[in-house]
Amino acid sequence: MKDSLVYRFTTARDTVPFDLIDTQPAQNGIVSLGQSPSLQGTLTFNDYVYVRDSILTIDPPATIFLVRVVSVDGGDQPFRRARFAVLGLQPDMTYTMTIPRGIADYEGETLPRDHQLVFHTQP
Repeated sequence: MKDSLVYRFTTARDTVPFDLIDTQPAQNGIVSLGQSPSLQGTLTFNDYVYVRDSILTIDPPATIFLVRVVSVDGGDQPFRRARFAVLGLQPDMTYTMTIPRGIADYEGETLPRDHQLVFHTQP
C-alpha cells in the first residue's frame, strides 16, 4: 500500500433513557397457579442489560430467581430480556415484585426508578 489509511469509529449515544418496557405477567395481571405454586415470567428492557440473580425481591416472601437470560437479537448478542421464576406462591394473594433502579445497561445507565410489578394469584 502506498498510502496509509485511518479509520475512526464512534459509539452512538443513547437517545432514549434506559428503562423497563414490558413484563410478563403484566402489571395487575392475574396468574393461575394450576397444579404448581410457581410462575415463570420475563422482564424486557429497552437496552442491553445483565440482571444479577439476587437483585429482584418479592412481597409477600416467595423464592424468586433468574432462570436464564434470553437474547432478543439472537446468537451471542447482549441481552434485553431476563426470564425469572417464582416458587412458593399461594392462591388468592397479591404479590409485589420490585425491580430496583440499581439495574444498569451496558453503558452504566441505571433505571430511572424502582419498578413495582403487582400481580394476583387466583383462588
